[in-house]
Amino acid sequence: MFYEAVPKDVASLISRLSSFPLPNNTYMAGGTAVTLYLRHRVSIDVDLFTQEHFLTGPIYRCNTKGPLSSHRRCFG
Repeated sequence: MFYEAVPKDVASLISRLSSFPLPNNTYMAGGTAVTLYLRHRVSIDVDLFTQEHFLTGPIYRCNTKGPLSSHRRCFG
């Protein structure tokens, strides 16, 4: 994967996703996922998908605290 195709804070978030309280079958898709493979543009969002129901509260609370660097306080 071409992590240089995304900003450093997005690459850091992607590398820490395993510590997020997400269902096991969660996967990344969308523009950033394609960018990591094709390196065809810069992308700044992370689209995650799952078919399982799960509580979004912990993720939502961390996501609304500020920039991506705040996720470190919430998940590691």
